[in-house]
Amino acid sequence: LESVGQKDGRAVRSLELPASKPLHLEHAYASTVHSAQGLTNDKAMIALDTTSRTTSLNLYYVAISRARHEARIYTNSV
Repeated sequence: LESVGQKDGRAVRSLELPASKPLHLEHAYASTVHSAQGLTNDKAMIALDTTSRTTSLNLYYVAISRARHEARIYTNSV
């Protein structure tokens, strides 16, 4: 990682990856809240429809509590 300058007062960084070496990739997948019970991740992005008959406060709690450091909630309503 090397700094290559500034843009809008922030440092712009560049990262070169060698094409001769295989990359370790960690795949991420979406899952339902129910299947995520008992699992923990560093970050969680949660998309819930507030008009769904299956959405409840308990569902929000389970979804949010899966995240160790950060949980972002996306809904169709403020």
